[in-house]
Amino acid sequence: MPMSSLSLLDRFDTPLPLEQSPQDSPYLLLKHSLLTAAYRDTRRIQDSQGRRILDIGCGSGYKALTLAIANPGAHIVGIDISETSIQRSQERFQHHGLDTGEFRVLSIEALPSLGMQFDYINCDEVLYLLPDPVAALQTMKSVLAPGGYIRANLHSIYQRRGYYQSQQIFRMLGLMDNPQEMEVEMVRETMQSLKDNTFIKRVTWNPIHEEKATAVLSDYLLADDKGYTLPDLFAMLEAADLRFVSMVNWQQWEFLSLFQNPDALPDFWQKNLSRFTPQQQLRFYELLNPIHRTLDFWCTHPTSEPPPAKHDIPTRIHLHPVLQTEAVRSAIAQSYAMATPFDFTQHLPLPNTAPLVIESTVAASLLPLWESPQPFATLVERYRQLHPLDPTTLEPMTAAAITHQFTTILAPLETHQILLYE
Repeated sequence: MPMSSLSLLDRFDTPLPLEQSPQDSPYLLLKHSLLTAAYRDTRRIQDSQGRRILDIGCGSGYKALTLAIANPGAHIVGIDISETSIQRSQERFQHHGLDTGEFRVLSIEALPSLGMQFDYINCDEVLYLLPDPVAALQTMKSVLAPGGYIRANLHSIYQRRGYYQSQQIFRMLGLMDNPQEMEVEMVRETMQSLKDNTFIKRVTWNPIHEEKATAVLSDYLLADDKGYTLPDLFAMLEAADLRFVSMVNWQQWEFLSLFQNPDALPDFWQKNLSRFTPQQQLRFYELLNPIHRTLDFWCTHPTSEPPPAKHDIPTRIHLHPVLQTEAVRSAIAQSYAMATPFDFTQHLPLPNTAPLVIESTVAASLLPLWESPQPFATLVERYRQLHPLDPTTLEPMTAAAITHQFTTILAPLETHQILLYE
């Protein structure tokens, strides 16, 4: 692991306060949940109890805390090359009364020395700084338990084009050899002095660079920073003998969402859409709309049990645990009492996605899920009692019609993993 970039960021970083918790950040918890990765891959519901989770580059421990909260009952192991970071992580877990974590000063190369296998490996904001990402992925694979998942990310060369051009400028000026406070101020002075419509300033500079030295360092002065494309990512996984599962923020990579009317595509796209693989559709999205700073992905061992066939009508429905809070349950009850639509994205903010709005009667039908998973038939019957008549004919809804309607309404909630099907 390169000492220069990661040690530099650690030295300038201001850790989040110990008392700060991700408990009220459901989207962050969703992304750090083993359940989310496993369901995205296999459509099976995987319990985190007793699992072992590794956080690579744990820093001051906030990500490790997030992993602990998102995966109840799991044991968290955090590693970092900074002794100061390890101490901060230990203090953070102690502050929150957690005894489910251990932290070691360790590099990725030394992972096998732990003598452990992990069900989930979180390698966040590290891989793109390493001189050999494939070797790092191979090392992670060597300690990944069967059926386990790796979450990692690479910087997008397209989204960060302006920053890479800026880095070339500051490298020419000699500011990237060993940047300190003086070099950070020289970057700020340079950017402040440029006209606002200058390309580099227009596409890269924002208020956070005025406030945080780490933002200047990580965007303009990070010598080891490298950009990649999705084909680079897929080639790395093939070289490391790992299987791509999904983008972590898959909701924001929907290729068809880029078109004004996905149901009326130009003839060429309509005729060829069925032959495009999921990876090709991701590539089209990357080229058409490179808005994501990182290519954030899950991967796993190349051989794994295939997912069960997807059925339109599930046997049993679970609520994703990150939404199983009293605040969300109360909001649904209030929605029904006021006869107002309920928007799940008010409680699970999904960046760059349309609101997930359902009728108050549908939302109220789901309330038993806050107690426990429910048979699908039970929820359908509850919905029928709350919504007994066809609004166009005022006749009672048939069993087939009510089941079809309820299933169609719930489909987007399952796609976003708000609901999990058995």
